[in-house]
Amino acid sequence: MFCTRFTGEHENDFADTAEYEGSLLALLRETQAFVKRHTAESWEKTPNSRIERRSHSERAVEETLVNALIHRSYLELGSEVHVDMYNDCMKVRSLGGKIGAPLSDDIIKNRVRSERRNPIIADVFNRMSLMERRGSGLREICTATASEDAYRPEFMPRLETGENWFTVTLYNMNYVEADTVGTQVGTPSCDIMPGISTSFFDALAC
Repeated sequence: MFCTRFTGEHENDFADTAEYEGSLLALLRETQAFVKRHTAESWEKTPNSRIERRSHSERAVEETLVNALIHRSYLELGSEVHVDMYNDCMKVRSLGGKIGAPLSDDIIKNRVRSERRNPIIADVFNRMSLMERRGSGLREICTATASEDAYRPEFMPRLETGENWFTVTLYNMNYVEADTVGTQVGTPSCDIMPGISTSFFDALAC
């Protein structure tokens, strides 16, 4: 597992980098700690409560990392998972494109059929209650993000797949552009996943 925290919105200088090896559970825990170490949190006090504004949903981060470890192609030597953190988003990329049916344009409405590249690894993670075997992982990434107080439609996670790779982009919901005055959250510079419906999330606000 290769983890890098870059200093801006692009792959230029980096503030921290780490390479982890060992058991899959150790990789998961070490990477979660790296992400948490480089994730700024904020909160807003209201008359009767306190609103937590997380940059990323912890549940979405865990589901993204579990998804990368389970569906990674282990047949290719050196097929490490990359976790790249920028000011406005983080990207998790692993070798091994989606198998079976193509990725739906709307993960919320169209449940992804459960097809596992590494069924034994998936079974072990399921027994540790780190995943379900129902093809619900990608949907969970989206719904967990949408449940955060700081969520806005432009922060919908971006899911991309190619012939031999899969990337999940989680946007920093506390990102503030350098030239933004006040505390308004800036719009992320990464592209928003095209075609995904926001009706589900509009309903959540009702």
